[in-house]
This record gives sequence, C-alpha cells and structure tokens, in this order.
Amino acid sequence: MKIILIIISMMYSFIFSGTLTGNIKYEGELPNKKLLKMDSDPICGNAHSSDMFNESFIVDDKNNLQNVLVWIKNIDYTGASPVEKKIIDQIGCIYQ
Repeated sequence: MKIILIIISMMYSFIFSGTLTGNIKYEGELPNKKLLKMDSDPICGNAHSSDMFNESFIVDDKNNLQNVLVWIKNIDYTGASPVEKKIIDQIGCIYQ
C-alpha cells in the first residue's frame, strides 16, 4: 500500500510540475549480500583489494533502496528529452 501511495504522489508531481522525486523504503528482513566471483579472470580478480558483492539489491542504513525503477504508464508528456550524455564505464570489471 505504501508503494502505491508513493507512486501516485510521484505521478501527481510529474504531471503538474515536470519533476519526479520519491523515496522507496524496503520493509522486511534484508537478504544476505551475495559475493561476486571475480577470480575466473586474473585481471578482474586483482582489480579489487576487498571482496565485491552483487549490487542488484542495495539499501542504506535506513532501508532506502538504491537503483529503483519506477514505471509510469499512460502519461501524455510533450517535453524534451534530456540532452546530457551519460557514460557507463567498466572499472575493475564492474560497470559504473
């Protein structure tokens, strides 16, 4: 129910002001971090001084989720698309 209310409030904000903001919190027991196996390639394995973990589920100390995708359907948007280029880079065998 909380997520639905957050999404509705974000839709309202987007329609009337053109800005979409929000915060998604995880409720429940957090899953254990999953270790990334990086030793199959010696370059990847030696690129990090500590263990690397799967980043598909990231929460901070207040249970705020990172990297959340919110899908909004049936929005009639006539504004321009962002023109700033984004870069996805692979550093130490991990995309950033």
